[in-house]
Amino acid sequence: MLNFQNLKPLIVENLFSEIHISIPHKKIICLTGPNGHGKTTLLNAIHYAANKSCKVKILKQAEYSSDPVSAGQDRMRQIEAIFCDSCEIDNSKQQLILLDEPGNFLDANNLQKLLNYLKKNGTYLLVVTHDIRLLEHADIIYYLENGNLHKYTGNYRIMQTIRNSQIESSQRLLNQSLRENRKLKRMQTEIAARQSKRTLRTEKWAKGQSIPKSFVNKCREQAQITAAKLEKSSQRKLQVQKTKTTELKERVRDQGRQFIFKFQDFISGAQLEFENVNLKHENKFLWRYDLNMQVSAGTKIGITGENGTGKTTLLNAIAGQLGSVTGAIKVNGNHFYLDQHIQKIPLYKSCRQWLMESGETNISQMNSLAYQAGFSLSDLDSKLETLSQGEKVRIALLFALLNKPSLLLLDEPTNHLDLLARENLITLLKSYTGTMLVVSHDLDLLNRLELDEWVRLNS
Repeated sequence: MLNFQNLKPLIVENLFSEIHISIPHKKIICLTGPNGHGKTTLLNAIHYAANKSCKVKILKQAEYSSDPVSAGQDRMRQIEAIFCDSCEIDNSKQQLILLDEPGNFLDANNLQKLLNYLKKNGTYLLVVTHDIRLLEHADIIYYLENGNLHKYTGNYRIMQTIRNSQIESSQRLLNQSLRENRKLKRMQTEIAARQSKRTLRTEKWAKGQSIPKSFVNKCREQAQITAAKLEKSSQRKLQVQKTKTTELKERVRDQGRQFIFKFQDFISGAQLEFENVNLKHENKFLWRYDLNMQVSAGTKIGITGENGTGKTTLLNAIAGQLGSVTGAIKVNGNHFYLDQHIQKIPLYKSCRQWLMESGETNISQMNSLAYQAGFSLSDLDSKLETLSQGEKVRIALLFALLNKPSLLLLDEPTNHLDLLARENLITLLKSYTGTMLVVSHDLDLLNRLELDEWVRLNS
């Protein structure tokens, strides 16, 4: 068992502090949680802490080459190199493998290879992932949220069952707390009313009995002191209850948070035409047959195929980054391209500066949509380079929402997204009325998008 105590961020502050995590031998240990809560930061902290006592191999989330054909093939080469290297016997040090989103870019065959490596792993292993297909094989899942690390023994289904129960429990406690708030407010009002009536009754009685004024004043002062004490006690109880209610509201909000933002306006889609299109790799045509196809406005197309069949290269060609492409591609309309590495966003700019370039002139509308997408006003002042990979995908989708393109090009859009953000992505894309081409290995995503056509590429 590898134990890491009091882990803190190496660079980014306030994400978490003094995290404790244990990694047993020859088990599949996964780390998941919402985007932007510090999973990669925690992985880096473990890497730093383990370097002195372990032989550490790490696969970084955004580590890729400039291979023009396939990020998936490149990713698989890196994974194979790590696990083959870990097979070398080194008794001087324990071996630790750290993988950050290893399933990104992988087709079904390569994902199965990855799972085989994980199952046959003979050392210590920690996998950061949002991929349910990997989480289903976990022995232990750690869930990082709001600086707290929660441990679940078992796979994704077991974790979800426990978390759903926790959400229901939090909601019950919140409802109970809200009822207690209302009860305390009623009691506060009733106490003040009773005390006022008692004071008036005493003064009325004193007048009828010819009681000295000094005695009446003394009684009034005593009543006011008693009322003030009761008011103070009541306010203290109410404040404690309000604090408890606020904490419960935040817990319920974080446990079931939803970033629901949709395309509100009808968008007339672009038209596309492919004439004798083919791709070249190492002076050879990638496809046996040229691509000839016409795409009507508003058509939604899913593009699938194994790693290395040219899916990303095709999207690059449509976006005007031609590379080794033959034939002609005609696009009638403006486009927005979310590439699989999120390289198209200007990292040196703030979120607000970039969103202002979308063409949206209504600032309050932009701020409102940003809030619905999970970004506060202070978040918008952050540099794009400081965002997590999942947050970058989300801000890019928000830009597309504001920009209202007639053509959406999406390359593996679920990469990096946490589980809830993935659900919200589906809601967003289903609300889009323009033309859309989606490259993905996520068949569940493609099925739920209710596509008009499917294109499978074969090399």
